[in-house]
Amino acid sequence: MNAAKGYTQKYGEDYQETFAGVVIGKSFRIMLAMLNANAQHSMEHWDVRMAFTQAELDEELFMEQPEGFEQGKEEMVCKLRKSLYGLKQSAYNWLLKDIMHAQGFYPLKADPCVYVKRSGGGAWVVCSTHVDDIFILCNSAGRSERARLWEAFSARVKIENLGPVAWALNTQVLRDAENGVLKISQERYINEVLELYYPQLQDAACGPRAAMKTPYYTKPPSDDDAKPREELKKEMQSKIGALWWIAQISRPDIMMPLHLCSKEISKPTQKLVQRLDSIFKYLSHTKSMGLIYQRPSLDTPLERLCRCQLCG
Repeated sequence: MNAAKGYTQKYGEDYQETFAGVVIGKSFRIMLAMLNANAQHSMEHWDVRMAFTQAELDEELFMEQPEGFEQGKEEMVCKLRKSLYGLKQSAYNWLLKDIMHAQGFYPLKADPCVYVKRSGGGAWVVCSTHVDDIFILCNSAGRSERARLWEAFSARVKIENLGPVAWALNTQVLRDAENGVLKISQERYINEVLELYYPQLQDAACGPRAAMKTPYYTKPPSDDDAKPREELKKEMQSKIGALWWIAQISRPDIMMPLHLCSKEISKPTQKLVQRLDSIFKYLSHTKSMGLIYQRPSLDTPLERLCRCQLCG
């Protein structure tokens, strides 16, 4: 008997694929740059409700009855007709691919979680997915294609339109379409990470003494600082994992020091602790910084076209 708990499943017997569609960070940023390129472009956030429970199962799976489900037949089990949250194949099996292909959308080779469709009259629609969140970008000519895709999803799954993209992938998106300015930042997510690992940095009383002008600790370590400490490994991995998402989406200024810290994770030392501390302290005083996209005009100098800006 197999319970509907992923940790009990066996590869090749109870499941084959476990792939969950998660858009690459740079693909998401490219979509935002395309959004900002023209005031008529639009990008929406769709949320599929209970997506995994509407997926078909290729394997024969059984689960224990939920408590109180069938009075007097507690010894019996349930055969699953649809997938459930918690099964290893749920994220792979849900209906996304079938719907996208039926509507003429095909994934990019560089990022299989980004689907594109072009049609007559210069219309185009770009769709990226993050498990059961969908981001739809289109030009003005592509709005009819976007409407058909919405109808196709609505006919197969429960879906909600959250409106123009404003908060996605732990990222805030602020857009001034008329003036051609778009900013992405992760202040809320940085606050959550700081609260988890460094709650003392949330206290304004820590003041400027805790501030770091750069995100890298450069003081030469002592001999004690350089000794490997295996007990730090799990904690350091967790901290670096939280920082990587911030670096990849909106804070490239911490990418290099974070990369150097990652090289030391196999044998963590007190020196690594100090260097990670410096990155967190730097973020605590620069949380509002983010990436700015400025729509170029024909007279914009070339050097401005090739530069992303960080602002406070």
